[in-house]
Parts: sequence; C-alpha cells; structure tokens
Amino acid sequence: MSHKLGAPRQSAHYKSAHYIGATTLILLAFFVGRLQGGTNSMSGTAKCRAYVPTEWGEYAGAGQYGIVFKDNEGTLRFVRGVPCGHEGTPAIDLELRRK
Repeated sequence: MSHKLGAPRQSAHYKSAHYIGATTLILLAFFVGRLQGGTNSMSGTAKCRAYVPTEWGEYAGAGQYGIVFKDNEGTLRFVRGVPCGHEGTPAIDLELRRK
C-alpha cells in the first residue's frame, strides 16, 4: 500500500476527532454570538427601543407591509422601518383612512 510522499495517512480516529473538534468550535461560536447579539435575557432589556404615539391607537398586527396600528376612527398606520438606536418615533409608511 503506497501513498504520496509528504502526505502521511490519517487514521479514521484522527479524522473523526478533528470533525468533532471542528463541529464543537462552530457550535460554540454560534451560541456565543447568539448570546451576545440578541436581547439581554438576564435583565429583560432590549437592544433597540422605539416609541409609538398613543394617537396611533392599538397594535393591530403585522403583515407583509409591516407593523399595523389602528386608532379609534379606523385609521390604519403601517410602519416598516423601526429606527434602532434612535429613541424616536418610527415613520409611517402607509396610512389608510376611512371616509
């Protein structure tokens, strides 16, 4: 049984140990990234905060066009881009009013 010069043969145990080690490192990096990048689950505080005026009414759901708020007069306001990092009011992307 010959093999190329300069390329020693690796045993199945050696290959499986490297596979397990690499998989463990990838999973560890993934979970550390998720813990650091998401909300702070220990204190319950979000990394991003935006405020919606009470005049916009109640949250009515979310759909393909964005987050929806409905006021007492039936006006629907759709918001797509919530400004993260700015503690301000999001811009209304679409407003539907009843006549």
